[in-house]
Amino acid sequence: MNRPLWKACEEVCLAGLCKKTNIRVAVLLAACLSPILAFAQNDNWLGGTGLWSDATKWSAGVPTSSNSVFIDNGKAGASPVTINFNGAQCANLTIDSDDSLTLVDGTIFTLYGPTISNAGNIFLNSAGFGLDFNFGGAVTLTGAGTLTMSNFSTNAIMGYAQPSPGASLTNKSTIQGAGGVGGAGGIGNGNSFINQGKVNANQTTPLTIIVGSGTVANTGTLEATSGATLALDDGTITNTGGTIHADPASIVSLYDLTVSGGTLTTTGSGIIEAVCCLGYSTLNGVTLNGNFSLVGNNIGFLEGTITDNGSILITPNATLDIVGAVPLKGSGSLTMSNTSSLMAYAQASPGASLTNQITIQGAGERTRSPFREREGLAVPAGLVPAIVSPTKQRSTPIRRIHCSSTPAPARSPIPARWRPRMGRRWSSTTVHSPTQGVSSTPIPLPSYRSTTQRSAEAR
Repeated sequence: MNRPLWKACEEVCLAGLCKKTNIRVAVLLAACLSPILAFAQNDNWLGGTGLWSDATKWSAGVPTSSNSVFIDNGKAGASPVTINFNGAQCANLTIDSDDSLTLVDGTIFTLYGPTISNAGNIFLNSAGFGLDFNFGGAVTLTGAGTLTMSNFSTNAIMGYAQPSPGASLTNKSTIQGAGGVGGAGGIGNGNSFINQGKVNANQTTPLTIIVGSGTVANTGTLEATSGATLALDDGTITNTGGTIHADPASIVSLYDLTVSGGTLTTTGSGIIEAVCCLGYSTLNGVTLNGNFSLVGNNIGFLEGTITDNGSILITPNATLDIVGAVPLKGSGSLTMSNTSSLMAYAQASPGASLTNQITIQGAGERTRSPFREREGLAVPAGLVPAIVSPTKQRSTPIRRIHCSSTPAPARSPIPARWRPRMGRRWSSTTVHSPTQGVSSTPIPLPSYRSTTQRSAEAR
């Protein structure tokens, strides 16, 4: 007759064997309830070239999710192993320095972890059909080797078939090539990709990281080199302590993405840009040491303290708006183009303000929210100086931003053609310009009176 386990323990205790037997039963229970991966069995590649699916090449047969795989566990000579079927899996993976693992089209390889130790090479070698390298738990990639993706967008790490939630990849190694991290919907709801090493886009086809409803954090380097494009898409990348970089002739593109913290750098003609499809991208508390461009027909946002030691370019038909109180400081510049806008059409209000400590120059549309020049020129809502600089400032009565390196001629009174249309009225407000490099004579500036104010005056 079968007895419940608790009943068996009780009967053994009555026999005077309680202490020792309870310990043994506890060990037995732990063994029964522990995940299979706790008993991962080593499965060694026996050496030489071959297919993952060939049972004769393994010490314990074709690996399963409970096997820790070793290629080739220190044997002399190179061992290139290829996965050529859908459904390959293992627990841990160790690759020696002279060995490699290659995934080809049609492959879905799931690794349950917790470790990949790669001293050699992992190749994701799609030729256009598609493959996935997925994870069934929390996995860390380490080692001096590289994970290289071929020049096709159909390579995917944490791709379309990625299980979720609860899967993660922490990269402490080098991932390079083309393709992507995350499928069309991102890395998966509740999943995460944490880069503590390097992700390098270096092929003619872009390498794309799609966040989606997952979590992406970077304390290492995300970069584009060799004229390639790194695309960062859809969500938020926490970049605190990390670097996002573009080499000469290379591009880092932000698509509907927030970069929070860290440093953005470029060298030479490299550029970091916010692009595509009337998208909204945000720089939140970042330091810019290089070139950043907001591409036309897009709206970008600045949030938190922005340190600009490079150049920000707002191209034609692009709008740069402000979230909350934003100090803009550093040794760099912000350049506007014809038909570009600063703090304009999508600007949230009230509560948005820009405190400028850099040079803003060029030409563009009006500003609608409070704008303050730290060096002493207080500008009412709706107005900015013709040129905003920590050392040289000139002010003219304007309704729209008109930034120029040449001061506008003095006009008094305000010409009728400068007055706003659609029934708005203006009155003069006296603002003292700073004494640094210009006259201290009060300059008349227009101030806008709201509909409520006009109604009160009429009464």
